Amino acid sequence: MFQHTKTCPWARSLWKLPLTCTTTALIGMVCVNLVGAGVMSTMLSLVLAIVMLKNINLHVPPALAVALIPQIMESSEWSYPVAVGVGTSLLVVYFAGWQRFAGVNFR
Repeated sequence: MFQHTKTCPWARSLWKLPLTCTTTALIGMVCVNLVGAGVMSTMLSLVLAIVMLKNINLHVPPALAVALIPQIMESSEWSYPVAVGVGTSLLVVYFAGWQRFAGVNFR
């Protein structure tokens, strides 16, 4: 994100990143809670996350990993999507501040 800002798809639409990552975290958590950890919830999480990424037209491969993390968590709770949302929002705020400090605008 900071290294290749001109080619990074997230740099042009900053607030899509927390929305995307939070939504995929929620998708993964719901799939694990409904189906249980395993092959079916993994496939369902990935398919739903890919459909969501296609619909918002944003290339964020790490969001797919965010959807799969509930598979390996001991207990998939609501704190996971909240933590992902807060963390990615802080990253966006920091990046926006860095853009202003550096005098760079990519929009």
